[in-house]
Amino acid sequence: MRLVDVKTLELEEFFHGKPPGYAILSHAWETEEVSYQEIQILDAGTKDVKPKTGYENIRKACSWAEEDGIRYMWIDTCCINKISSAELSEAINSMLCCHQQSMKCYAYLEVYTHKGLERVFGELRWEHNFVKSRWFTKGWTLQELLAPKTVEFRDKNDKYIGSRIHPAEYISQATRIDQDILVSPNLVRVQSVAKRMSLKYAR
Repeated sequence: MRLVDVKTLELEEFFHGKPPGYAILSHAWETEEVSYQEIQILDAGTKDVKPKTGYENIRKACSWAEEDGIRYMWIDTCCINKISSAELSEAINSMLCCHQQSMKCYAYLEVYTHKGLERVFGELRWEHNFVKSRWFTKGWTLQELLAPKTVEFRDKNDKYIGSRIHPAEYISQATRIDQDILVSPNLVRVQSVAKRMSLKYAR
């Protein structure tokens, strides 16, 4: 697999043996994502790549990981060479394992959830924005929410919102996933096939 060094933003390859500890970035794709080809030419093509929204998302995620003492980041948009159909297929098939082996998942939401606005606009303002985030509607949300060891939510202002455990009530509202499963994702493994399918298609 390829990982982004959080200090240099350079790609490193770990195709043999166990990769080092890494975090993953989960976000709803924007129109200006940084591709595998583009991240390799950051130094040579900064004026074309750095203004992109996707570059800023990468920079933010790497700063969060560095603060948490995590050296590497996995970001699907730039760690997978999507031009190669064989590599893309292999990446999709190994996605669950990739998420399970991560140290942490940073879920970046495109909404503002600053809790300081509660008293001004109503006590449910931030919760409403949180639940309505596009992140909860994307195809990989279920896997990215339950497979990693921990999930940390951040909003558009780079503010920490919470984890998978808290605010589980609102995550459950957005995804229809039972709160007990959010707290203990391993419970999914003992659910019936019907229950697991209902979790997938409830969204």
